[in-house]
Amino acid sequence: LSFVDDIDTAYILQYQSFILVGDGGEVSNNARLQAAEEALPEDTSSSETIAARITEGDGGIGGDLGNLTVRKVDAEDSNLFLAGAEFELFHVPSQVVIATGETGDNGELEFTNLIYGEYEVREVSAPEGYVVREALTPVEIDELQKEINILNDKIIRDVRLLKVDSLDGNKFLQGAVFELQDRDGNVIEINGIGIYTTDENGVIYIENHDSGQYQFVEIEAAQYYQLDPTPILFEIEAEQITVTEVTTENDLISVALTKVDEFDNSLLLEGATFRLERIEDEVVTIINGDLITNQDGRIEVAGLEHGDYRFIEIEAPEHYVPDGTPIKFAVVPSQEQTEELVKTNQLIPGSVHLEKIDRSTGEPLEGAVFDLVYVGNNDNVILAGLKTDQDGLIIVDDLRPGTYRFVEVEPPAGYRIPQNTDFVVIIEKGSLTEEGELDGSLSEIEISNTKIPVPDEPVITAPEEPFEVKPDLERYAPLPVVGPAVDDPKIEEPVDEPEEDDEPVALPLTGGFDQAVLIAIASLCLLLGVVFILRKPGGYISKKND
Repeated sequence: LSFVDDIDTAYILQYQSFILVGDGGEVSNNARLQAAEEALPEDTSSSETIAARITEGDGGIGGDLGNLTVRKVDAEDSNLFLAGAEFELFHVPSQVVIATGETGDNGELEFTNLIYGEYEVREVSAPEGYVVREALTPVEIDELQKEINILNDKIIRDVRLLKVDSLDGNKFLQGAVFELQDRDGNVIEINGIGIYTTDENGVIYIENHDSGQYQFVEIEAAQYYQLDPTPILFEIEAEQITVTEVTTENDLISVALTKVDEFDNSLLLEGATFRLERIEDEVVTIINGDLITNQDGRIEVAGLEHGDYRFIEIEAPEHYVPDGTPIKFAVVPSQEQTEELVKTNQLIPGSVHLEKIDRSTGEPLEGAVFDLVYVGNNDNVILAGLKTDQDGLIIVDDLRPGTYRFVEVEPPAGYRIPQNTDFVVIIEKGSLTEEGELDGSLSEIEISNTKIPVPDEPVITAPEEPFEVKPDLERYAPLPVVGPAVDDPKIEEPVDEPEEDDEPVALPLTGGFDQAVLIAIASLCLLLGVVFILRKPGGYISKKND
């Protein structure tokens, strides 16, 4: 106890001590007061020893004494005793810490002259490199010599990485190379080493790592496997007692080829056959000669060594043109994912022949103009301004199988354009002959047009000499009279030729008709005959010029 300021008043210092001894045990107490001023006595120390006497009565203290040996042992190795562990001994009935101490080189700490009763051994700090497992260990002193072992767990700041196959967790991958980095991507070196390689068991093991947050980053994959540069995060705690374990998987290096239609890439082609070859120093090795695309149009090959390869198509899907162009690719150590290749194929093309003819005569018509539309691709015009030649033909080759429309945009000269100008034609899928030749579909269509009629101009033709239409009186002479005798006074003599001013002569009746009526009928027939002869084909009759 120290007084900081000057004192001018007397003080009485009182204190209490916890005495834990048996009956007859002696307790000593030493006290010393030291003054700073020269005039005061320098040494005022005093000492007194008393003997403890325990009488009958209530309480938890008896007269028997015992000793306690605390032994500190490694939790994993019972023969390894640990120095440097600090302890407190706590008397439970009085709730007082009565002693402290530290284990020696033999891992032991002795507490002596302990009154029988209940105590707690409290570990204040563990030996270096260890952590406290049980901070409080109860113990009862009920014999002369008591011993207890207190275990400590060793701090293990180790990390273990295990590399396995993604499909078989029991297949360990040797030869994968990793960098040890902090979370900022800086390489961390331990004993000058910052790059580690998995052993034959697929393991990287690093001991006595400083606490902190770290990551492994793969920089080179095991042979036949894809690189996975995704950081593998882990943490080392200051007092961890188990090894930090991380496991990472790798996929086999693989390549996938997808076969699609050249025109419509969403159409996946099943049944194409390929051969896979490896090329090394100009030497070609067949890896697999019978790879066939599945219903998704895919071929996938895994586990390829690093090197140069190529796919070669040896059989096209049905209805498609074979294409033996090699598809080259390389497998490299830095490959991170499946190599995706796409190969297109073209449907065997077909042809269409359009013939334009006259509807009436069947003669070919030149000069009709058409557009060709592919149905199903937004009805886009794929060929415009197709014109029939002198043979009335339009020939279009290399057409993808499908449905088309010919749209007539201009008829031949002098012809009507049809009321329906769209003409549908279908190109069927082709095939290969036994000799491997392309056998495309041929579609033919015939379209006719009607000629526009031209009206004839009227033609009037005059006869060479003017003429009159007169009755042939000689041909139609009066018939003999059948009846009374000639001398009948009622019968007048016929007149050979009537004068201009004479009245027409009444002809005698024959068979009940007047002769004049017969002559008129004959004259009308003669006139109609002349009109018939002079009638023109265009429906006109020649007339005499005025």
